[in-house]
Amino acid sequence: MIKRFKSDIVIRYENDYGYALVVITNQKNEIIENLMLGFSNDFNSKYKNKLLDIQDLNRLINISEFIDIK
Repeated sequence: MIKRFKSDIVIRYENDYGYALVVITNQKNEIIENLMLGFSNDFNSKYKNKLLDIQDLNRLINISEFIDIK
């Protein structure tokens, strides 16, 4: 977590899949952390194969391929 004036930046690293979630909020709390964990689990489950395929590539990732995640 990075502290900022009147806001927190919460980062959740997913080293196994090669990405990180970044959330800017007015206050880090358990609700934010649980939502980030749930999102990560759903995202990893849905896009596991694609994430593993692109993990070792040195290129920009077209995020439109993940557009249907909510």
